[in-house]
Amino acid sequence: MQQNNLKQLDALKQQREFWKEQWEAAVARGDTQAAKQFEENYKNTIKNLNQLIEDSAKNLQDKYENAINKIFNALDNKITNNRGSDYLNTQWELMNKNADEYLDTINSAFAVQETQRKYQKALDETKSIKNQQALKDLMDEQMNILRNKEKLTQYDIDRAEKLLQVEQARIALEDAQSAKTSMRLKRDSQGNYSYEYVADGGAVDEAQANLASAQNDLYNFDKERYQSNLDDMLSAWRDFQSEYKDILLDTSLAEEERIERLALLRDEYGEYINDKTAENLVVRNNLMESAFADLAALYNTDVENYNQMSIDEQNILMGDLVPAWESGIQQMADTVAGEGGFIPTCE
Repeated sequence: MQQNNLKQLDALKQQREFWKEQWEAAVARGDTQAAKQFEENYKNTIKNLNQLIEDSAKNLQDKYENAINKIFNALDNKITNNRGSDYLNTQWELMNKNADEYLDTINSAFAVQETQRKYQKALDETKSIKNQQALKDLMDEQMNILRNKEKLTQYDIDRAEKLLQVEQARIALEDAQSAKTSMRLKRDSQGNYSYEYVADGGAVDEAQANLASAQNDLYNFDKERYQSNLDDMLSAWRDFQSEYKDILLDTSLAEEERIERLALLRDEYGEYINDKTAENLVVRNNLMESAFADLAALYNTDVENYNQMSIDEQNILMGDLVPAWESGIQQMADTVAGEGGFIPTCE
């Protein structure tokens, strides 16, 4: 383009001089009509010349920018082993997206240890043998769950501690009900009056309120996690589709680059969505448990009646409580949970 512009510039300069000479000669010999035509040709040539100068300047600027881009593309490829910083940035974001979901080995061990300390402290402060055993059973159950999880989340740790808070509230209620700290005037069948020690009604009411609050807090904690689980899954699926299609449509990529970038998306998104699918099942079960425990506390529901409900009946109950329970996103999660997981399902 530069060479072509230079040739055209030379041609237009020659035309400009030619028409100027013709115009001046016509004026000198008094040929008014010819002079007018030569003047018009001369001005049109100058107009075309000016436009070509602008185009040539723009072309030189483009050439300069292309040279700069070429240099930095070469540098970028050299530094990044021919992958490019855009690819490395995508890889970095996806790797961190997966890693940030879970506690690493050191933080997992520390979090489990701290949670066990809280359970042990509560156990040491419990006086009743019966409640000590119940608390120890819960501690053993939760520690076993936490230690055996291949990928531990902060949600797992927080839920184990909220279960401890519920159990402590239950023990406090039981202690308040059994503590004989108030006196009440009593009259027997013969009409004789006497005083007897009874539980403090105010303390019992407060303990009941604390237990109800702890159970409701656990329910809302599980509900929020369930909703965020579905939100994360939908967002990841939409991002995966968009980025995958962009790579397939990018004609500037060499085939090896395309294959590598698609493999990265399959690996990282596949792992992320599979993990979210596995979490979905756990959180749904947790939510069903905490939802019914909260209902039981509020309405004195018979636990056995719930245990005897069919799965369909339980899902109807949960659908009334949590609109997302049977939503299209949940059905998507069920689809992804098919044989082989996310990528085989897509294939």
